[in-house]
Amino acid sequence: MDEQRVLPPTGKTSALLYYLAYQATWVSREDILYLFWPDTPEEKARRNLRQLLSSIRNLAFIQTLEID
Repeated sequence: MDEQRVLPPTGKTSALLYYLAYQATWVSREDILYLFWPDTPEEKARRNLRQLLSSIRNLAFIQTLEID
């Protein structure tokens, strides 16, 4: 058996993955924006979320994450 050790990402990347796994259902962007950037102007918060989702898509073990 060829096993590899995978370390989870840190910071908001990890927090978002854990949150989504805990919810086990679709989560709206608005909910995520409020959770991670509650005091940030909406335009900037959405940009931050796009960047965060982009970094998650590049993780080697995230092949089945559904983003719509």
